[in-house]
Amino acid sequence: MGVELNWEAMGAVGELLGSLLVLVTLVYLAIQTHSIKKQMKAEARYNFVASMADINLHIAQNTQTASVWRKGLEDVDSLSSDERMQFLMYMGQSCNFWSVMYRLEQDGTLPADQWSIAKTDMVSLLASSGGLFFWKHGGREAFDDEFAAFVDGELESQKPAYDMASISAGVRESRKEGAETSAATAERPGGS
Repeated sequence: MGVELNWEAMGAVGELLGSLLVLVTLVYLAIQTHSIKKQMKAEARYNFVASMADINLHIAQNTQTASVWRKGLEDVDSLSSDERMQFLMYMGQSCNFWSVMYRLEQDGTLPADQWSIAKTDMVSLLASSGGLFFWKHGGREAFDDEFAAFVDGELESQKPAYDMASISAGVRESRKEGAETSAATAERPGGS
């Protein structure tokens, strides 16, 4: 009988150890899952910044591209056929970016603050004359129904945060007015 108890006790200890090992494994997996999720968010942040930089630098570093972008936002009809193709391709690339950012935000891998930036740009640029032309003449059909419906809803309910075409025109006007004011000030007796 004494031997039987020992085997029963050993079996109970074995079951306890097995349960503890399962618990330790589950805790380890939870920590690893949390770590992987943090890493995925960090990668999404990095990719967000890199993608935004690529898109914006392309315009910022090329005067011809910046001109096409600005004129396209103002009025697609003011563009030549080749310029229109450039503008529409660039707008399509921007929409692809926004679509991916939308999915990442929906999946919980893109932080809300970064999605807010992307969404603000999306609404502001698609609400421009050229952006609406792109969206209504084929752009919308290039995307899945869920994203297209989301964009439609945002365009209907949100006021654009900014108007890039007007801002760039305003900068030109402000510089022109500033130069005229400086010239007029310099012509006055006494200089100021």
